[in-house]
Amino acid sequence: MLRSYEIYMDSSSWVGLTSLVSLGVPPKRVRSAPRTGFGTYPESMVATEVREYLDAVDGERGTALRAVFDTVGEAMPEGFELGIHFGMPGWVVPLSTYPTTYNGKPLAYVSLAAQKNYNSLYLMCLAAGSDEEKAFRDAWVATGRTLDMGKSCLRFRTADSVDLELIAHTVAATSVDDLISLYEASRAAARR
Repeated sequence: MLRSYEIYMDSSSWVGLTSLVSLGVPPKRVRSAPRTGFGTYPESMVATEVREYLDAVDGERGTALRAVFDTVGEAMPEGFELGIHFGMPGWVVPLSTYPTTYNGKPLAYVSLAAQKNYNSLYLMCLAAGSDEEKAFRDAWVATGRTLDMGKSCLRFRTADSVDLELIAHTVAATSVDDLISLYEASRAAARR
């Protein structure tokens, strides 16, 4: 059984609340988080909030989620910021670095989510149809593991079902400037 948790809400956290409630985790209390600026929380609150999210998932899926989180965190290039974004733990390009996103929210790079029946790793550097995505898919298949992936969402249930070395390599290969370039290219293509 999953433990109760305390969640700090902002407008993007409802997805996380819904995901955790669907997992059978009853919230102890829902309240607004004290803000230090748009989209930022005191660093100690971010660490606590992310750890509580990860610790709310028990069993083999929780172990897998934490292993992937630790791998991503160790491989993360400088300049990305960890927090709860879009209701899940993730690393973003802070608005202080790149404020001109289409929705006014930080530009997401890597996020993790506990879904009802699996975990998700969102790798925004793997745009659908890109050379990077094809190389990632080919490298994954070469490991002999089954790939369960959408456009940029890798689904997994256990730590054995993921290639942590490939994930670390993929995360480390994209800098903040690279991600901003990918984002601007995709926005320009969408306007055509």
